[in-house]
Amino acid sequence: MDAMLSRGAFARLQTPELTEPPGLVLQVVQIKKIDSKNNQPSGPQRYRGFIYDGITTAIAVFQGDLADHITASRIRESSYVKFGTVLTKFAKDKLIFLCCDGMPLDENNIHEAPTSLPDSNAQNQPNSLAFNMQQQQYYNPNPETINPFGQNQGVPSDITSHRAPTENLTKILKLNPFVNKWTVEATVSFKSEIKTYRNAKGDGKLFNVQLLDDSGEIRATGFNEQLDTFYHMLEVGKSYKFSQLRIGNANKRFSTLDHDYELTFTEKTEVEPSTQDKPLPNLHNFVSISQVEDLPKDSTLDIIAVIKDVGDAVTLNSAKTKKEVNLAYCLTDASKLTKRDIVLVDTSMKAIRLTIWDKPAMDFSAQVGTVLACRSLRVAEFQGKTLNSSSSTMFSFNPDLQEAYNLLNWWKSQGSSADFSSFTTASSSQGAIADLPDTPLSKIKDNPSFGMEKPETFNTTAMFCFIRENPTYPACPQQDCNKKVTDQDGQWYCAKCNRSFDRPEFRYIMSGCISDSVSSIWVQLFNEQASVVMGDNANSYEAVKDSPENVALIHNNAYYKPYKLTVLAKADTYNEITRIRYSVRALKPLVPVERAQELCNAIDQYC
Repeated sequence: MDAMLSRGAFARLQTPELTEPPGLVLQVVQIKKIDSKNNQPSGPQRYRGFIYDGITTAIAVFQGDLADHITASRIRESSYVKFGTVLTKFAKDKLIFLCCDGMPLDENNIHEAPTSLPDSNAQNQPNSLAFNMQQQQYYNPNPETINPFGQNQGVPSDITSHRAPTENLTKILKLNPFVNKWTVEATVSFKSEIKTYRNAKGDGKLFNVQLLDDSGEIRATGFNEQLDTFYHMLEVGKSYKFSQLRIGNANKRFSTLDHDYELTFTEKTEVEPSTQDKPLPNLHNFVSISQVEDLPKDSTLDIIAVIKDVGDAVTLNSAKTKKEVNLAYCLTDASKLTKRDIVLVDTSMKAIRLTIWDKPAMDFSAQVGTVLACRSLRVAEFQGKTLNSSSSTMFSFNPDLQEAYNLLNWWKSQGSSADFSSFTTASSSQGAIADLPDTPLSKIKDNPSFGMEKPETFNTTAMFCFIRENPTYPACPQQDCNKKVTDQDGQWYCAKCNRSFDRPEFRYIMSGCISDSVSSIWVQLFNEQASVVMGDNANSYEAVKDSPENVALIHNNAYYKPYKLTVLAKADTYNEITRIRYSVRALKPLVPVERAQELCNAIDQYC
């Protein structure tokens, strides 16, 4: 039976040039139950013992399927076992095997055990792997092996997948919490400004860098003392060797990188300059502006486009926005928060608004016609699809890329005089009707729980039978602001933009009653939908609002015209009273032929 053993397998694992295939056949020499601390249950049962490859013995920990086999006496001392996944760890200069799964080859046959075993110290045992380990570096033939039970499911916290020799470098893509004793050689592709934060423990400061090699990119963050040590040492574009950083799950709220994990500098972290700086690989994955419309909110992207318009840097006065931006940038001084809106266009003939935050917004000086390459932008939804920068966004102006040269030639030849469409809701005043069945208003009113637990959307066909007076308000004329402005000595002041204007831009915020053949509900409409109902924009309504006859004429012309509407039902609490509010999200005038076809299709479903 000794011929069945994978003889010399432990020795072969020491040689980096050789790899050991899965399915090692080893002998379990000794088994001892691992008791939990304080005799309290602490998860699945584990055992400690020794395994033998026919030449050498080694310390092993058995758990998972193997522990179940041992508990059921299917595996006993001196049994032969065909092992599946085997992880390794180093503890007090000893190599220990973590055996997770396997099957006994012959549970009824007990084989002869080796004559000597490594003791707990293993200092003078020539056949002990713990002894040999002091003389040679070890190589794990399968460094990509991960916890077979999934994260945090019965694997001891002190177990790691392998010990990387200091002369062997680990790729960024392969970094995970189960990798031990690793060294990464990477280039600093991005370094943030020093940021401050405040929590229950007091004030602090931090910075983050993005490390890049030919396999991928990962984010690393340093706090307080580590910031003082490493911030000025690390330079963008320079290469370094990094080791002994803590690996944890990536917080996608602050990181836009694809890596599932991120690094944290510690007091044990070692950083040394690389012997040679490697050029940064081009990891841009540019998408056209037209593709942004199909991307979900909060997804990240790279984009290269031409600057069509540059707005002024403005100070934020919204407490909610300050809070959100403070979280994103870890800033404590909200008075320094600024933003700047720019408009980007490309050859897809689409335009999109990009909002730049914080210091990049203040320092932004590029002119119209500049090609801007952006890395790690976030998709936002505010009156349509827009883009936001984050703390890890990188900007490059007129980069040395073929895409940039093509865009620059296009802009000079035709782009500068072209007309572009955008994704804002203002570009489509009627909105998009949801693909939902038509619902009578009586069915909505007869269901008092509709929209109470969560917002619900429905389609209906109805007409306006009443519209309340004074449906307009003076709004900020800045693009995409729309906040109400106040008259201050002939100047209209916007608290959000912190600016004054000669005149406002009037917008609708309208309340009206819609009715079908059976029932009616009150709904609220905003500017785009109300403009369709009223037949003109809010500025025109405001110009004639002092004439009761003209106002009555506008209202009467809006009544009793059938529309197909998409309505949102949502619970709203005011003065401790909760009720359902209905708001029109989209509408379009009813086309008789289309309506007749819809009714015929509905009848066909019952025939």
